[in-house]
Amino acid sequence: MKRLFLLSVIIYFTWNTNAQQIYTGSKIDPVFIQSANNYYNENLRLFPSTTNDYSSVVLGAVSGNSGTGIGQWTLVRYPSTFDYLFGIRYNSTDYFNIANNGCVGVGTKQPLGKLHIDAGNNISTNGKVLIRSSSNSNGQVQILNPTGAESSIGFIGMGTGFGNSAQSSEGDKNVWVIGTNIWHNGGNVFGIGNKEYATLTGDGQILGVNSNGNVTIGTSDASNYKLNVWGKLRAHEIVVNTSGADYVFDDNFQLFTLDELELYIKENKHLPDLKPAGEMQEEGVAIGDLQTKLLQKVEELTLYILQQNKKIHSLEGKIDKLESNVSY
Repeated sequence: MKRLFLLSVIIYFTWNTNAQQIYTGSKIDPVFIQSANNYYNENLRLFPSTTNDYSSVVLGAVSGNSGTGIGQWTLVRYPSTFDYLFGIRYNSTDYFNIANNGCVGVGTKQPLGKLHIDAGNNISTNGKVLIRSSSNSNGQVQILNPTGAESSIGFIGMGTGFGNSAQSSEGDKNVWVIGTNIWHNGGNVFGIGNKEYATLTGDGQILGVNSNGNVTIGTSDASNYKLNVWGKLRAHEIVVNTSGADYVFDDNFQLFTLDELELYIKENKHLPDLKPAGEMQEEGVAIGDLQTKLLQKVEELTLYILQQNKKIHSLEGKIDKLESNVSY
C-alpha cells in the first residue's frame, strides 16, 4: 500500500510540475486544458490516425458519427497525399482549406493561388464575393506588386490561359488584364488590356487612364491629350467649344484684297491662317480651332461676295448710262 501511495504522489506532482491541468465536472460542464508552454508550443496535440493519417476535431458530433452528421463541423488535417492540407468541413463538405504552401482555398481542396475561390455549379448563390469597409475614404481592396509599393505594377487577370505574368500569354484573346502600369512605358496608369490586341497594334492596352486623368483607347500614349484614340470614332453628336469668327465683320479687320489673296495662294499653296496639308497630316488638327478658321473663311468669302456685288451694281449702272446715250 505504501508503494502504491508513493507512486500516486509521484504521478500527481509530475503532472502538476508540467502544468498539464484538466478540470472536468459533470457531463454538461466544459473541459479546460491549460499549459505552461511558451509561445507556439502546443497546448493540445492530436496524433494522426494509425490507419489513414488523418487528424480531426469534430464539433457537434453525435455518437457513432463518421463525419457526415447533420450540424457537424470538423477541423481536419489531411494526410500526406493531400500535402497535409488543413480544412474546415460542414457535414461532409469542405468549405475552407489551407495548403501547406500557404495557399487558401474556399470551396476547393486544391487552391491554385494564394486565394482561390471556387463557386462550384451554383454560381448565383455560392459564387458571390462581398467586400465591405468601415472607411469611406480608404480602398476596400488593394493589389500591390511583390515589393508592396502601391504605385508599382499590380493586376487582375481574367480568362483561360492566364500564366504567372500578365504578359505571358502573347496573342491569347481569352486573357484580359485589369491593373496598373500594364504594357505602358511609364507613369501611374490604370489599364484594361488583351494580349490578342497587342499582336495587332504592338500595344496590349485597350483602355488606359494615367495619373493626370488622360484617357487612351487603343494606345498607351497619353502624354499630351485628355483622350487619345487609335482607330475610328462614331458618335450621334459631338459638341465642341468654339469662339466663333464674328471678328471678321469688325471695322478693324484686315481683309486681304483679292490680288493679295491670289499672290499668297501662289506662294504658299494654302489659304491664310490655315495650316498646310503636310502639318495637318503629321500633327492632326484641333476641331474647335479648325471650325473657327473655316467659319472665318466663310465670313471672309461673304465679304468678298458683297464687294463684288457692289462692283457689279456699279458696272450695271454705267452700262445703263452708256446704252441710254447710244442712238439707234
